[in-house]
Amino acid sequence: MPLIPGGVLPPGVLQEGNALGGASTTLLRGLFAQIGAALYANVGVDLGNCRQDLALVSLGRRLRARQQDGLKPYARLIAEDPVEPRRLARALLPSEGALFLEGEAAAVLSLRLAATLTLRETPQLWVVECGEGDEVFALALSLTALLTAPEGVDAFTIHGSESDAGALQLAHSGLLSPAFAAQMPASLRQFSETLNQGVRLLPTLASHCHFHLQVLMAAPPVPALDVIMGRNILRYLDADERRQLLLHWHAALKPGGLLVLAPGETVQGSEHLFALRPLAPGIFLRQSDQNEPPTGFITPPESTAALDVKAYRTAFASSLRPSALVDDEGRLLDFNAAFGSLRAAGTRPLIGQRLQTLCAAADRDAITSLLQRQGVDDDAPSVRCFDTTMLRPGGNVAMRLHVHLHAGQSIRAHIELETIDSLMPADRGDAVGLQAALELMSEGLIICDAAGRILMLNAMAQKLTGHNQREALGAPISDVLRVVSPVGECLLLPVEDCLRHGVNAQLTGQQAQLLCRDGRRLALELRVNAVALGDGQPGVALLFADVSQRLLVAEELSWRSTHDTVTGLLNRDEFELRVRSALTRVRTLGEPSVVCMIDIDQFRLVNDVLGHSAGDEMLHELSGELRVRLREEDVLARLSGDEFGVLLPGLSLREAEAMVQELLLAVRRYRFQWLDRNHAVTISIGVAEIDAATDNVGHVLSLADAACHSAKEAGRDRARFMGRDDEAALHHSQMGVVGQVGRAIEDGRLFLLCEDVVTVAEPHRIVYRELLVRMRGEDGGLIKPAHFVPAAERYFLMSALDRWVMREALTKLGRLPRDAHRGIIYAINVSGQSISDPEFLDFIIDEIQSTKVDPARLCFELTETTAISRLTHASRFVTRLTDLGCRFALDDFGVGMSSFSYLKNFPVHFLKIDGSFVRSMRDSQIDLRMVETINRIGHQLGLKTIAEHVESLDLIEPLRLMGVDWAQGHGIAPGRLLDDVLK
Repeated sequence: MPLIPGGVLPPGVLQEGNALGGASTTLLRGLFAQIGAALYANVGVDLGNCRQDLALVSLGRRLRARQQDGLKPYARLIAEDPVEPRRLARALLPSEGALFLEGEAAAVLSLRLAATLTLRETPQLWVVECGEGDEVFALALSLTALLTAPEGVDAFTIHGSESDAGALQLAHSGLLSPAFAAQMPASLRQFSETLNQGVRLLPTLASHCHFHLQVLMAAPPVPALDVIMGRNILRYLDADERRQLLLHWHAALKPGGLLVLAPGETVQGSEHLFALRPLAPGIFLRQSDQNEPPTGFITPPESTAALDVKAYRTAFASSLRPSALVDDEGRLLDFNAAFGSLRAAGTRPLIGQRLQTLCAAADRDAITSLLQRQGVDDDAPSVRCFDTTMLRPGGNVAMRLHVHLHAGQSIRAHIELETIDSLMPADRGDAVGLQAALELMSEGLIICDAAGRILMLNAMAQKLTGHNQREALGAPISDVLRVVSPVGECLLLPVEDCLRHGVNAQLTGQQAQLLCRDGRRLALELRVNAVALGDGQPGVALLFADVSQRLLVAEELSWRSTHDTVTGLLNRDEFELRVRSALTRVRTLGEPSVVCMIDIDQFRLVNDVLGHSAGDEMLHELSGELRVRLREEDVLARLSGDEFGVLLPGLSLREAEAMVQELLLAVRRYRFQWLDRNHAVTISIGVAEIDAATDNVGHVLSLADAACHSAKEAGRDRARFMGRDDEAALHHSQMGVVGQVGRAIEDGRLFLLCEDVVTVAEPHRIVYRELLVRMRGEDGGLIKPAHFVPAAERYFLMSALDRWVMREALTKLGRLPRDAHRGIIYAINVSGQSISDPEFLDFIIDEIQSTKVDPARLCFELTETTAISRLTHASRFVTRLTDLGCRFALDDFGVGMSSFSYLKNFPVHFLKIDGSFVRSMRDSQIDLRMVETINRIGHQLGLKTIAEHVESLDLIEPLRLMGVDWAQGHGIAPGRLLDDVLK
């Protein structure tokens, strides 16, 4: 096969039976190795251990799902995207073992389920981390062949759980890949049907497969399970995680239930929970219920003569966890400094007080009951958690009590609370009680002598280090507590400085890691304190805790604060910081940059039709399509639901054009595959340049956003460049104005003018007044209607503007005496957006009724275009208000739809001749004839005609000769404040 540029795989390479070595070049092998290395580095999955043919099929499916052209872009994607390695690993898991059970395992499983059916029970099976459902459906087919009970396939239920919503969506479809069909035994194919895209289980069988969205350690879908399928999961967990998961599965199974693992997987360290079935690899039987022994709990040292109580006292008092010792009545026998700081200075001594009196009254009985609970084994301390409210003189505080119950000692319980930083000395207690408490501490404690030899270590210290007490006693502290830096350099413990200078030391989790005996590294928080031993010799107490989880949570929170969780891209806040840095560079170094706003066209339809899971998957895949076509130094971020931002540093507007067009083309070629259908996607892009004239980050982002809006209104699937496209510039200017409209309504900067309309026969007789809205800017200057009305229309603020005009006008007219301005009609303009608003008509009627304005005084003006383009809404609007007594005028007639036929059935009273004809009728015979024609048609329909924009009294005579009824314009009367007119 010839070398393919960019490592693009031809169709069919990643199909069943095609090994990479026989259908690839050296370049492709190298890319495959890169993917394997990234997979191993991120999730510990060794691609080399997978069956090659099935691994290639899984990889090919993932490439097609991400719409990748080949291995080269995918190798880059999997190295950069923290989510993609986990998804690929999940797709590869079934390839590490056959989907269908091995013969011996199948036999054991058959006997177990047959016994269940004999008891007339329906077996319940759970497939953990089921991915896209292959394992669930393979199990359903296997059981159909295995079970011989009369109930047939109706006799079992299989539950599949998965944390990936997209994978579950595919599982719900019941579709299986061609690779699955190739593995299916011929005897089972009768239970499936073959489709073009693969295989699908018959509905009668698929109906017994239930899927649940849940994380790995969540409660099982149903209680008392017969079988848990956990294949290819344990091998990717560390020892602690494996142990916790096995405990979780043990609790979920019925007594005698089966755990099915992949060949080669074991339950090492948890043999007391599960026993391997003879001759059945991968099948484990749940052992009988038993108390799980506490990890690392050991008996106290046989002799404590060499250790003074002060050594224990120092360790107990130095712990930053508020701790106390109580008896079975809850009386405080001892407490450390952090616990003492819960009470303000000057209060009565705590020793002898009952713990219950320090807590809220509603919790006291529960605490008493907890402390007096029977059945605590001497060798198995029990831990209980209890939320309560601690009473404090300075203010109550909610806290969680960790109650370590213990029997056979002078203490009943060791109580730990949340960490408090302030310390207060305490000096009471006995060695035996303290020693028992220290064994129950959640922090590790090691006490060593002046030579650094270990004299004592508690249970937690043994668990964290991996060294038991027998081998640790007498050993050098550096052999047991091995501390390294985050880069692996060995760190010297500050024991000598602590002994020589009496200076306590502390290391944080960012500074130090504990190198455990099994090779694990744990983030370590360590405190070193000087203590006095029983013989008066100096010693050292080392208190340490595993803070790995805390640091991981902090890192996760830090990552989430700067990244989008769906796509893994930067979020808006971080993107704006990058844009701010680019703005600094252009001001200091003269280096230009370009900002792009990208909006997915019609993305809302994806969420509405396919669901939000599909929308999230599209965003994830589309971010990958964009990322692979950008340079290393470029910045890609998700700004909101369907909006992305791109920063192209070092490029001018002209230089960025080619890259912008490449992004458009890449998305145009991309197809989003969901279930069995492909969906085309397009984007709109707005581009703005960061140069020396850029004021701030908000300014350049608003420029790009305006250009993006311009691209969408121009038809979508295109780019607009601010500074080069006049339409984009208009969008930006209107975006600035539209914000002022909303603020002007709130701030009272709108006002009404009115223009008089007179009869042509008697030019001094006013019969009609048109009300016009005007706006003052924040600086007090007048903003022309031509600036703010189009912006309000474009950004859907006209309905709010019309409501203000309507309320203001009717309120002022309602105050007029009944006989004032008799015979004059007041006209109010209504926009198309308000006509289409189903609530606007009721609003007008309510306002008329509440202000008691005579409807005969009111006229509503609609433009010809508005009336005809929204004919149904307009007819309803006009009919309702006409029945109320209002009148209507058709404005700007002659330049809109010019649909004269609509006038026959449209119930208006006045026809306003557009001013563009009236102004120029003396100089243009065509315009003169237009005025004559409109006037004649209006009269034939029984309408009054009004000539607009009469700028000179010289036009009155020609209008009179034509028979035009009324005239309006600056030649008649300029606009005046409505407040002045109504005085």
